Amino acid sequence: MQKIQGKFYPIQFDEWKKMYHELTKSQIGVLMYIKTADPFRNGTRIKASKIAEELQITKRAVNSAIAVLAEKGFIDIEE
Repeated sequence: MQKIQGKFYPIQFDEWKKMYHELTKSQIGVLMYIKTADPFRNGTRIKASKIAEELQITKRAVNSAIAVLAEKGFIDIEE
């Protein structure tokens, strides 16, 4: 078995279950993108356009997802 390289975000079962029940597919995608880009919650800047390009969704969908994720407490946004 090949060892996987890179940064990891350790997701707990209860956290996954909450995401599954409360979020859409796009919102989960954006959340996982953010969490894996910054697994230790050090704070990072990621452009919505980059997320949109990588996930192959619109920038508008990314911005909408970020608003919902912040509103529901899945992420913290600092401006």
